[in-house]
Order: sequence, then C-alpha cells, then structure tokens
Amino acid sequence: MYQTIKKAKGVLVVALITSMLLLSMSALAGSGELSSASIVKDSDGAFGPIVPMYGAIAISGAQSAAATNTLWVALDPRGQGAYKTMSVAPGVTASTSVTNAITDDYRVLLDPAGALQKGCIGTGVIKN
Repeated sequence: MYQTIKKAKGVLVVALITSMLLLSMSALAGSGELSSASIVKDSDGAFGPIVPMYGAIAISGAQSAAATNTLWVALDPRGQGAYKTMSVAPGVTASTSVTNAITDDYRVLLDPAGALQKGCIGTGVIKN
C-alpha cells in the first residue's frame, strides 16, 4: 500500500512539473511545435516525439526533490545524438535555449547522469 501511494505521488509530481513547464513556455515565438517527455525513478532514459523546428528553440527541464540523480535534458536532432544539453539537479527547474537551430526534426531526450543509470523523477520540454 505504501509503495502504491509513493508511486502515485511521484506521478503527480511529474504531471505538475510538466504542466508548469508547458505554461511557462507558451509565450515563446516560433512554430509552436513542442516535444515533451517525463522520466520516473526506475527508468534509464526517455524521449519525446520527433517534431519539425527551426530558429530559436527553448529547452526546459525540472526534477522532483525526491530524485537521486542528476537529469540531462537534451535537444536531439532526428534521434542522431544530443545537440544541446543541460543538467538538472534534484529539486531544480532549469532552462536554456538555442537561437539559430537549422530547420530539422528534433525531439527532447532525458538521460540520467552516468551510463545506464536511473534515479531521476522529472520532465523535459523543447519548444519552438
């Protein structure tokens, strides 16, 4: 019972963080396309859908204070490897941007620090 409640709290935290990120990014100019993903503590990575973008791209990420590892949030062109990354510590919300991205298909990539590591509870969003 305790584990179920604990897992439900984690899911609610991730949903709340995602909502806050999407609302904070809604005023940005561009094509309006976005890619978002969430990650839970027992996952070693996650990625969002591939969408067309160009020019200025905002990258945002947030993590629950209950996370035990640093989360890397990356702008990933066509699934070919990270183009721009940032790290997000547990309990932190962060953002950065790319101002001159070429027209391409991009997705957000979430990766806990370290090879095949886990321990992140958070979300990441890229928005054009």
